[in-house]
Amino acid sequence: MTEKPLTIVKSSAGSGKTFAISRAYLTLIIQHDSPFHFGHILALTFTVKATAEMKERIIVYLSDLAHGTSKRKDTQFMLEALRQSTGLKDSEIKSRSKLLLEALLHNYDDFSIMTIDKFFHRLVRSFSSDLSLSNDFEVQIDQNQFIDAVIESVQSRIGADDNLQKALLDFADFQTSQNRSYAMDSQLRAVIRELISDHFFQDQGGRVEISDEDVKQARSRIIQKVREIEGKVKEAGLQSISLLKKEGVSMEDLKGKSRGIWGKLNKLCNPDLSSLNDKWDSYEKFIQEDSWKTVTNNDSVDLVQPQIVKLLEELRDVQPQFALAAFLKSIYPSLFAIGFIQKLLLIIEETKSDLNIQSLGDFNRILFSKLKEENAYFLFERLGNQYQHILIDEFQDTSVIQWNNLIPLVENSISEGHQSLIVGDGKQSIYRFRGGETAQFSKLPSIDHSSSVLFEESANIEQLEKNYRSSKNIVLFNNRFFSEFIENYSPDLKRIYDGLDQTPTSEESGKVIWKFTSEYANKSDRFPFLAKHISGKIDSGIRPNTITCLLFKNDDARELAQALNHLGVEVISDENLKVISHPAVKLLLASHKLISNTRDPFLLQHWLLRLHHVKQIDNYQALAIDIHKKRARYRDVIEKLKLKDPVWFNLNSSVFSPMLSIAKSLKYDLEDSMVQLFLDSCLEYDQQHYYKESFDSYLNRVSDDLNIEVPADSQAVQLMTIHKSKGLEFEHVIIDVPDVSKSRLTKDFSWVELKEEIGLDLAYIETRKLEGTRHSAIWEDEDESSNIDFVNSLYVAFTRAKTSLEIFSKPMVKQKSVQFIQDWNEWDDENSELVFK
Repeated sequence: MTEKPLTIVKSSAGSGKTFAISRAYLTLIIQHDSPFHFGHILALTFTVKATAEMKERIIVYLSDLAHGTSKRKDTQFMLEALRQSTGLKDSEIKSRSKLLLEALLHNYDDFSIMTIDKFFHRLVRSFSSDLSLSNDFEVQIDQNQFIDAVIESVQSRIGADDNLQKALLDFADFQTSQNRSYAMDSQLRAVIRELISDHFFQDQGGRVEISDEDVKQARSRIIQKVREIEGKVKEAGLQSISLLKKEGVSMEDLKGKSRGIWGKLNKLCNPDLSSLNDKWDSYEKFIQEDSWKTVTNNDSVDLVQPQIVKLLEELRDVQPQFALAAFLKSIYPSLFAIGFIQKLLLIIEETKSDLNIQSLGDFNRILFSKLKEENAYFLFERLGNQYQHILIDEFQDTSVIQWNNLIPLVENSISEGHQSLIVGDGKQSIYRFRGGETAQFSKLPSIDHSSSVLFEESANIEQLEKNYRSSKNIVLFNNRFFSEFIENYSPDLKRIYDGLDQTPTSEESGKVIWKFTSEYANKSDRFPFLAKHISGKIDSGIRPNTITCLLFKNDDARELAQALNHLGVEVISDENLKVISHPAVKLLLASHKLISNTRDPFLLQHWLLRLHHVKQIDNYQALAIDIHKKRARYRDVIEKLKLKDPVWFNLNSSVFSPMLSIAKSLKYDLEDSMVQLFLDSCLEYDQQHYYKESFDSYLNRVSDDLNIEVPADSQAVQLMTIHKSKGLEFEHVIIDVPDVSKSRLTKDFSWVELKEEIGLDLAYIETRKLEGTRHSAIWEDEDESSNIDFVNSLYVAFTRAKTSLEIFSKPMVKQKSVQFIQDWNEWDDENSELVFK
């Protein structure tokens, strides 16, 4: 900590960030005369796990320092750091640590290291009466559980609410029109997650105030506009073809034949306005051309050409409207979603009220609104001006709302000359989909707030430049690769990667191998190839439990797990340890819900998807379309699948018996540990909880504890998504990155004002369809932000390894953004791989 009151620490992967924040905390409490000063420090972390680790680390350091006998290198480094930061002698540090440890353990409730969400929850609860919140509201920590509750509420209303059912069917039609999954459950989840997000609250105030009549009128305007433009284009095409036929001109008489003016005029008869707009230059070419005649030398061509050119010139006047009409036509289906979203927002609020719950995100938003309404001093009234020092970890994952809520506390601290600390790494910002905002950290100490000058004058920036995790070649590879890779991207990304280079501290050389292989050209070959490679590493003597494979998606992890299991390689992952995530258990739950209401097409659709995940149904897509389009019934689907109905039980009498019957009818292995543990939980519910709560409520409550224990001596290969790997380190890392040149949009949809186009204040539009419209800035911003998300994900993945790093991608010919590595001395052109060792 420096003389200036605010220290901003810019870290990198493996740079000792946790050590730095622990040193700052210990400096504050050891240099103070009172052993109870820790009660005036608020340290905020991003996850519960990080909170526990930081608390444990502070206590271990204090214990080691108090006893003065620890030989741990970490403690020796900390002792040296504290000598410098406090100016105290070893004996003073030892005696003060002993007093501090005793005071802390006897006053543990004042040990304020917690998640940001928990802090806001505590704050909001302290003035719940001011906000008309019940004093006994429950906190819904798991967002997925809340989404489950909303979906249950939607499904329970379908039969009783015709308007909701129509809105849901319209929404299903919209998803189908976009060639999206038939799994309504996953699409519903995505929309609900958007409606309870911070950015929806920021951008739209958490509301969509559009009537059904507004949507109806907007749809009519689209139909009218598109028909008008398409009609003019079609008329020009038909008149042109009629003129050619009347004068006896055939395709053979015209230049280019089917690819020339003949083909162009025929396309006008059935117009694709988007394509027509993109290729209008080709029509201009024919307008300017002297003669369209070919070797047939049909004089009628010269006769008819001026007449058709005149029609094309008249169409040229309409051409500027092609793009608008094409855009409106493409968004027409999405207008159906608005009506459903309106109803969904009401259900979300009613679900909170019915269950008397508030989500963690609600606390951020409630506090944000309160700070807007009132002076920030009300915060200090609630806290009693308790906290003098604010320490914020993982700042790059903090949302705009969270940071605006914390600014008054940090402002108060530094204005009174107290030390505060902000630690982060913009390169590891990969949670934008949860509200994280990378730019906030890269701009510090500048902030979008009236206190910006105070922050800028009070701040000192420190850069952590050493890498304590990875071997030498891994560090040098990442330094070199990312410094060249980001040259393809925006200045904003380059700003985030300032200070990228690290100095390795490891004496081990280590290695990096990046293979660009033809096996990755086809997805069907990709995972068997990767599984075979992993199996080969194990055969070469590398212990499987030291190998971790990182992938972008859970679905990819599941496919790789199947390929590894086929080769007899044991696999472990978060997904395959959770009972509730096991495909067989998901199918049991879907079957149980379906049996209670076989007439519900959405439950049937969901059940079919779960069955497909377990049984791999050959005609899955056809059956899904039958359910959606033809309203196929449960009995029809059962017959086509040649399945036996489970024995029908009175579902109001128990859960265990129907579940067991379903498991038997699906020919489950009842010795399977996942199925056993789930059936045991069903039995426990029947015996102890049946009359106290619903099964869904019970399952939501206990699901986190329904896990298969990992044996201490497990020799399994670990599979993990890149997002889950953040903050962790592994001995040998293998990364599946099929395409390094392509990133998909993080946000598929955006909220757009369409007043000028169709008189609609707001619509929920596919972001990619905004390209080339007056709203293209929204698409451009999302495209740039998604690129940053992608590069940061690569950085997180590439920096997890300690000893070896292997990366697998599609052939180099398809990887334009990384072709620069072919100029490196380490590139092996014959084997199409980079070998850095």
